[in-house]
Amino acid sequence: MHFTRTCAGARADEIEWATLLQMVVPADDREAAAEDLRSRLGDSLTTEQILETPVLLIGTVEEMADQLMRNRERYGFTNYTVHGMYADSFAPVLARVRERVACD
Repeated sequence: MHFTRTCAGARADEIEWATLLQMVVPADDREAAAEDLRSRLGDSLTTEQILETPVLLIGTVEEMADQLMRNRERYGFTNYTVHGMYADSFAPVLARVRERVACD
């Protein structure tokens, strides 16, 4: 993200930054779900990396909303696209984020 912001120069703060969520994984135990995903992905990422990557959402609605808010602060993401198969799982997360942003 640093590279893109540098290339954007002075207009970086005016750009609506977006990303594609590769997976939205509802789970009561975020770490266990990330560990399961790590084993299915062939150990290419650590569990910690899976939990921190901005393109994977894992956890309860509240945890996923927290992650989106952290991504907003860290990367400036304000626009997300999800694959159709995750739309139903993402909808309550998006609603929760909208509630939070409206209260700010």
